[in-house]
Amino acid sequence: MQNLMRSGTELWRSIFSGASTELGGHVIELKPSCPDLPIYLAASGPLALQLAGEVADGVLIMVGSAPTSIAWALEQVDIGLERAGRTRADIRCMLVVTACVDDDRDRAIDRMRPCVAGLCKHPHAAELFDRAGLDRPVRPEGSVDPYPDLGHAVDWEEAKRVSAFIPDSAVEAMVALGSAAEVADCARALIDEDIDAIWWRDEATWTRPDALLEGLSTDVLPLLRA
Repeated sequence: MQNLMRSGTELWRSIFSGASTELGGHVIELKPSCPDLPIYLAASGPLALQLAGEVADGVLIMVGSAPTSIAWALEQVDIGLERAGRTRADIRCMLVVTACVDDDRDRAIDRMRPCVAGLCKHPHAAELFDRAGLDRPVRPEGSVDPYPDLGHAVDWEEAKRVSAFIPDSAVEAMVALGSAAEVADCARALIDEDIDAIWWRDEATWTRPDALLEGLSTDVLPLLRA
């Protein structure tokens, strides 16, 4: 996979530069060229994070919202940067953070549980949860994911039922949730980890994230600006 990501990055750099580039039996020459168009890699595991540090202009870090897990991810990016003779100034580190702004904390935890269950399927989930001071939740044998998967379920109520094995502590550690003040506190802790931006993400992919957008823009961001 890392070789494919590396070769894909090289391919798109060539295309954006305007160089004559072969792709699928066709020769592409982009005019006008866009040599400064940044290339971001989405990464969760150590090898992908290190590769981003080596070759990318930016990295979308997808390891949950626990600051200690974020710190581990940034360490992996730094390994790649050092390997390539680059510095942190050469790459933009953006966190992909799932969030829920809701004064009813118990309701927010229940709503976001499937997001953490999806994270448990990550090949390096044990490392991520360990960094957050937690044991990796163990999924019951025989449980079946809702369509198409836990993180993108059409039936979110079914996803919540399947995710019942995730303890509240894991949801609280891996998701930015709760009141506006609590989400703002989480954001401040992440900003302290020397990141460049946060990409806020709702739990659902089949509905508009209107509630999250409203909560962030109206309640959370004013607290951060203050």
